[in-house]
Amino acid sequence: MTAWERFQSYCTGAGLRSLPAHYTTVAGYVGWLHTGGTVSADSMGSYLSPVDTVHELAGYPPPTANPIFTRLRKGYLRLSAARAGGMPLYIAPLPANQAFHKSEGRTRSRSAFLVPVHPHGYRSDAPLRYLLAWHRHYLAAGGSQLAPMFAAVGDRPGPRVTSLWLPLVLGWLGASPPVGVRWSGKSLRSGAATAANAVGVPLAVVAAYMEHSQTAVTARSYIDARFLPTAAAWYFFGRYISNWSGIPGPVRKGGYA
Repeated sequence: MTAWERFQSYCTGAGLRSLPAHYTTVAGYVGWLHTGGTVSADSMGSYLSPVDTVHELAGYPPPTANPIFTRLRKGYLRLSAARAGGMPLYIAPLPANQAFHKSEGRTRSRSAFLVPVHPHGYRSDAPLRYLLAWHRHYLAAGGSQLAPMFAAVGDRPGPRVTSLWLPLVLGWLGASPPVGVRWSGKSLRSGAATAANAVGVPLAVVAAYMEHSQTAVTARSYIDARFLPTAAAWYFFGRYISNWSGIPGPVRKGGYA
C-alpha cells in the first residue's frame, strides 16, 4: 500500500474526502497514525509528502502548508518520546578532542591520501608520528603493507568494524557522550568533517577526503554547522588550509549553555 493509498483508506473509513482534503482531515490522519504506534516522528514526512504531491498534481494547494502542521509535527515528536520513555538519542559527530587519530579500514575499496605535515614539522605533528610508529609496529608483527589500518594482524574486518571498536576505545579513554547523544561509527567521519568545516577547510576538500562525489552529501549528512572551532580541531585539520601557519586560530571559549 502506498502512502497515498493509506491516506485514502483512512478517509474512506472516517467518511472524509481525500481529494481535495481539508487540512483538518490531514491533521486527523496524523493523529490516527500516532494511535497506530508504528510510524516514528522521523518518518512522518514520507507519509505526508505524497498527500501534498497528489494535491498539487491535481491543481489543489497542499494541505500541510497550513501553519498548524509545524505544531503537529512537534507534538507528534513529544508524544512519541513520551511513549518511548524519552527523546530519541541524537547520533552526534565525535568532537576532535575525543579522538587522537582514526583511520578506517575499507573492505571493498582502498584509497591513498596525501596528508600534509604540520607546518612546524614532524616534531609538532603527534598524529602523524603516532601513525608512523603504529605502522612500523604492525609490519614488525607480520602485518601486510596493504592491510586496513588498525586491524589485527591477519584480520579481515567487516563493514561495521568501526562501530565495534569505537566503544572499546572510548572506554579506554574514559570518554562518554553527553546526555541525549550517542556516538556510532559514523560519528568519527562526521566528527572529522564537522571539525574541518569549523576551522575553515573548504567544503570541496572535506568532500574529497570523505570520498564524496557531491559536496551536498557532505554538507547535508556529515557536517554539523553549529560546531565552533576548537584547539583540537585546529590541531587535526588546520593542516588542510593552504596558508595555515601552524598556530591555532580562533577557538570557542566558555562552553555551551
